[in-house]
Amino acid sequence: MPELDAFHQLWGDSEVIWWGASTDLVESKKILKSIVYPASPMPRGCGWFACYLSSGEIAGNVMLQPLKSMPGEIEIGWHFNRAHQGNGYATEAAEALLKHAFKQLHVHSILALIAPDNTPSRRVAEKTGMKQGEHIIYDNLPHDVWSIHRTAIIRG
Repeated sequence: MPELDAFHQLWGDSEVIWWGASTDLVESKKILKSIVYPASPMPRGCGWFACYLSSGEIAGNVMLQPLKSMPGEIEIGWHFNRAHQGNGYATEAAEALLKHAFKQLHVHSILALIAPDNTPSRRVAEKTGMKQGEHIIYDNLPHDVWSIHRTAIIRG
């Protein structure tokens, strides 16, 4: 299963998934299954999306989902293989997902929870127009709450 191998390559890398990379293919398969078939249904238009290169290789993934720790809020996130970081793929994918959320789903604002020392993710948030806000503890780890309002993308 090439998708599982690509997922494990990404989610098994502790420098990408710093909060708890999967240790083997069995664990990665369980994580992937929980993403593809979440316990509670996702709202229409939300989900986890693989990001493919023109070669067919999976470079990473982006997600748009309800933020469990903040009911009523929508979260965006991105995870990209280290070999594909720094090429603008995460920014391009995040911008497309933000436009989708604001134009098609009529979401008013979107949050990203980013660890303070996760420089690559902070750069993506900045490039997409997100603004850093409060500091919180999420899953027992410090995070900065980044946000963007639909008026930053959609005029009118």
